[in-house]
Amino acid sequence: MRFAYGFVLFLIVTFSTVSKGQRISRVNNGLDIGSGFTTNTYTPTINYYQNLTFGNFRYFGIGWTGRLSGNIIGGNPVFETMGNPFGEEDQISLKKAVVYNAAFGVTVNFDFKFVEIGANVDLLNISLGKASNVLYKIANLENATDSIIKYNNTRIKAYPQMANLMPILTKKSAGNSEAYLRLWINQEVAVKVGYQLLNVVYSSEKTMNHGQKRFVNQIGMPFAALTFQIQN
Repeated sequence: MRFAYGFVLFLIVTFSTVSKGQRISRVNNGLDIGSGFTTNTYTPTINYYQNLTFGNFRYFGIGWTGRLSGNIIGGNPVFETMGNPFGEEDQISLKKAVVYNAAFGVTVNFDFKFVEIGANVDLLNISLGKASNVLYKIANLENATDSIIKYNNTRIKAYPQMANLMPILTKKSAGNSEAYLRLWINQEVAVKVGYQLLNVVYSSEKTMNHGQKRFVNQIGMPFAALTFQIQN
């Protein structure tokens, strides 16, 4: 959490510092097409990015990204509450989760001509997907009310959490962050590899135990993509 706040603050301070008295010397636009992948999970993605460099800071760029992606999680994924006051987290599970996302984020990038190293985070994420009948399990029945206990080990309705603002700052919001390495094969095509941290969030239709409605599955995974340079 501290890293997340620090990263966003770093972007704000850096942008205001390098832009003051500096002119934009270069604008890089590109399109990444690829996917994250791990056991039973895939995240096909199309990501547009624009990086800006300023004056004497020619190796360092900051910019923004716009991403369309899908989260496909098989193998009976389990989603947990976050912040249960009694420590043990309640759960929901379903056979398969399929969520579609549109996101806007910020990026920092170090460009050494044929090699780029960078990171990006979502600031706003919109998630869509169909409602599912999920299996609800209460971790500690002793601390649950009778009106909630009746839902234990039964099916309840839940759906992907739609609007997520600054998801990196809270585990209860859906979104994506990644660190990457981009290797340019020529002036137009590059190979991008890295690691992404993904939050997928479902909200229950009813307010459940301890007022909880959001259930989170957080996944870390490698990813690979091809980057296509867009000429200015």
